[in-house]
Amino acid sequence: MTKKLSNSQIKDLYYWIDDIPLSRPKKNFSRDFSDGVATAEVIKYYCPKLIDLHNYSPANSIAHKHYNWDTLNNKVFNKINFKVSEDQINDVINCVSGKVEELLIELKNKINEYTKRHPKTTRLMSSNSQATLTNNSSNDSLSNDNDEYSIYHNNTNYLDYIKKNHDLFLGELSEKDKLIKDLQETVDILQLKTAKLEQLLILKDKRIEELVLRLRAHGLL
Repeated sequence: MTKKLSNSQIKDLYYWIDDIPLSRPKKNFSRDFSDGVATAEVIKYYCPKLIDLHNYSPANSIAHKHYNWDTLNNKVFNKINFKVSEDQINDVINCVSGKVEELLIELKNKINEYTKRHPKTTRLMSSNSQATLTNNSSNDSLSNDNDEYSIYHNNTNYLDYIKKNHDLFLGELSEKDKLIKDLQETVDILQLKTAKLEQLLILKDKRIEELVLRLRAHGLL
């Protein structure tokens, strides 16, 4: 997945993604896929039985994004003979240019291979990257998810993940606390400078008034 992609490959990928009804509007391709949720939706669209979307929630923090990608890597990708390295996940999470495209093109190939092997429970890709249902069932009927169980299971998994990655979360919180303190110090300094400037302006106004009075006293104004 380190091979440089051609413009036609990237163009075909974008057309393929455009055919998939994602839950969030497309704004910035790298950021849109950085938390793993859109990738989970792509898999759900073609292979609805392989994945439960309740296990993946939108994320801003690096730790939460890692949780989503680790869950995909360990519970879903292996079912389609796909494996993503930790370095690749980090690159996608950090929106390194071109990395999510490389990952998705490889994923597209793996999904295509899987759907050909399981045509009765998946969507097949046509040559123009559009998908066609291969049976008369809807996505809902293909999936046997129990929503109540899935939500509970997702929360349990996430809590377990937090416990296992306690140091990672503490490190991230510590960095944010430091950033907040630094910003607060900057605000305090700016407020102090503003107060001093206001005092100087008051002193200057008084000095000007004194000079005006003296000039008037000497008949110069």
